[in-house]
Amino acid sequence: MITGLYRPSGGRILVAGIDLAAEPARAKRALGYVPDEPFVYEKLSGREFLHLMGELYGVPREERATRIARLLELFPLSAVIDRHVEHYSRGNKQKLTLLAALLHQPRVLVADEPIVGLDPESALAARQLFVDFAARGGAVLLCTHTLAFAEAVCHRVGLLAAGGLVQEGDLATLRRAAGRPAATLEALYLAFTGRT
Repeated sequence: MITGLYRPSGGRILVAGIDLAAEPARAKRALGYVPDEPFVYEKLSGREFLHLMGELYGVPREERATRIARLLELFPLSAVIDRHVEHYSRGNKQKLTLLAALLHQPRVLVADEPIVGLDPESALAARQLFVDFAARGGAVLLCTHTLAFAEAVCHRVGLLAAGGLVQEGDLATLRRAAGRPAATLEALYLAFTGRT
């Protein structure tokens, strides 16, 4: 719903204080989105795709080039960035999608399974990217089955099972609620869902 793909059945969604229903274009300018399947235009090069995304978000061309160069330092894409995306591996498409989501410097980042297909080095880089984004004042809404990744990144966690919220809070709160002071997020999930 926060990305605008679904309408809420009630209430309001504010993105960086902007009502999504009242001002969708303005609200979405404050939002970066990483879908669970990388969405890229296969007939463009990676660099062309990033320029297109920057253009769509109103980032001036000269500034886009600078931002793209800086973002390319986050992941090892230099060898393929000028090739057509149709020839990219799943992992490289995922990296490109992550960079595209950050290009316009959003205040809120929604990421659905952001490390699927990434090699271990890139997954670590993605983890640091999310931590740094939040440390600079951004908000990250992360959806993942990789609970160790969520544990390393998230300040607050909502555990879902069978389509419903089972438990939510920071890790210390979840550990207290489960009576397991040293449990991992995976162990807590199993405890709260009765699967231990």
